[in-house]
Amino acid sequence: MPRSSGILLVCLAIPGSASAHLGHLVLRAERYLKIDVSADETRIVVSLTYGPAEASRLLAEADQDQDGQVSRQEGDAFISRWTDALAAELPIEIDGTRVHAVWNDRAFDPIGPIRASSASVEAVAHLVMESGTHRITLRDRMAIRGLDRTDVAIGARDGARMVASGFGTTPNSVVRELAFGPQRAGSILTAIVEVPSRGVAFNPWIAFGALTLASAAGLWLFHRHHRRQIR
Repeated sequence: MPRSSGILLVCLAIPGSASAHLGHLVLRAERYLKIDVSADETRIVVSLTYGPAEASRLLAEADQDQDGQVSRQEGDAFISRWTDALAAELPIEIDGTRVHAVWNDRAFDPIGPIRASSASVEAVAHLVMESGTHRITLRDRMAIRGLDRTDVAIGARDGARMVASGFGTTPNSVVRELAFGPQRAGSILTAIVEVPSRGVAFNPWIAFGALTLASAAGLWLFHRHHRRQIR
């Protein structure tokens, strides 16, 4: 069985503005990418934050009926087109095999009157992989107008281990954070990770319930045996 056959892929959006990741004023447009590996899943995050000038253009594009504001339906339609394009603009490969991402429950902000303020689109893909060593590759083909900077975070947690990460398909060291400008458009980002077997998580309430039932059963057996001895 191919190593990639054990991969399940589902996607959903995380709300809120990507400006929280950046921590500074966005002049034109900035992007945030994240590869976050854990024992249970791997998250691929894509966020775009637009400064006021580029945001006005973005919101005007989303305002299909040109009434000066972006409705919820128009926002949903815009981010649907945006995430549809991600299949070609940010293809994801696992162990050399391309995976098809369907981006659902997408987020677009702000909804309402077009004004001179920032705007953002953001989505995250969730990958569930078999235990073992895997190579996650993002091929950056996104063409973003006014893009000033891309920030990337690559990490492993909860039992997963990062073997190597960084630019290219064969990184030989672990790079957890990096940034680049528009001159590095077309970059390849790779994370080589070890994913442990997924066990049943310890739940203290289930353990407490099981202990209580076991204690009750023990007391019942004790009293039953004691009554037999009295008879």
